[in-house]
Amino acid sequence: MDRCLFMNNISLVKNLSMPIQNQLKNLKKLPSHIAIGVSGGIDSAMLALIANQVTREMGINLICFHINHGLHIDADEWEKQVFFLASLLKLKVYQKNIFIHKKNNYGLEAAARNERFKAFLNLANEHNIKHILLAHHQDDQAETVLMRLLRGTGLQGIRAMLPITQREGILYIRPWLEINRQYILNAGELFSKTNSWIAVNDPANFDSKYTRSIVRKELTPILNYRWPSWKKILSRHANHMAEIEEFIKEFVQLDLKKLSLNKDNRSLSLSKWRSLSYVRQVQILRYWLDFHGIYMLNHKWLKNLLRQLKQLHNFGFDRKMIVQHGNHQIFCHKNKIWIEICNKQK
Repeated sequence: MDRCLFMNNISLVKNLSMPIQNQLKNLKKLPSHIAIGVSGGIDSAMLALIANQVTREMGINLICFHINHGLHIDADEWEKQVFFLASLLKLKVYQKNIFIHKKNNYGLEAAARNERFKAFLNLANEHNIKHILLAHHQDDQAETVLMRLLRGTGLQGIRAMLPITQREGILYIRPWLEINRQYILNAGELFSKTNSWIAVNDPANFDSKYTRSIVRKELTPILNYRWPSWKKILSRHANHMAEIEEFIKEFVQLDLKKLSLNKDNRSLSLSKWRSLSYVRQVQILRYWLDFHGIYMLNHKWLKNLLRQLKQLHNFGFDRKMIVQHGNHQIFCHKNKIWIEICNKQK
């Protein structure tokens, strides 16, 4: 692959490579192997291109993970494009096919995201990977903040995506959250001038049955016209919310230590929790449920859970309270609030 066009544009290369380099250097320990999630779209393709250069310079072995969702008729062709890109970059690709039930408890977008993370986890375990790079950028972040604001999400939701998150032992790294997508598109244009590779264009990105697509098609043009810096502003807002949320989390952790948590953190004292102020009760539940994989709680659902917990006898045996959330159940037994996976025996 001819890299001259990229090397001649020093400013572009630096803008895209420095965030990756900085994120990797700031890890507690520099990994010897790292993976990148590649869908075949322009964003993940350019992240693979730039990260390939950065990791080589840092002595890190980079591989690609591709998840075939099977939701589009051209999904297999997109997979071929990923393998072609990897061959140009001299990278290995490992892929997983996933199946998404259209009728599920989460909605198609959320279900696809959940299955994708499961597939990433399986691939990571198979190839001894603990770090995965993802190509979310400032535009994605701004859209996420806007959608969550409109849905009435809490502080945890408004913080949107974090640069580094841990999920089931895997660190997901998003180095481009403060990068305007135009830089990525510019890199893609340079890449296409010297290669026959073409980025995948998923029509779902502009399908009005998806919330994010509505934001992109109908709201973004208006916001770009009226408030040209809205993406940068909302992205900065997300950073501020993340700092506040981390501050609150430190206090919640102190409260949790006083609530008689069991060894696996799956139960806490109902009576001790009820002795706290309403604000602290809410934050404890949010953090505790998030810890067990229930993210960005719907306000109505959380309000219902709070109401039911307050109506219980202190020992929680006056009635069988079970509140469902996806594959999780929250219930009370012997003065304890419990959380369990549905297919486990209580």
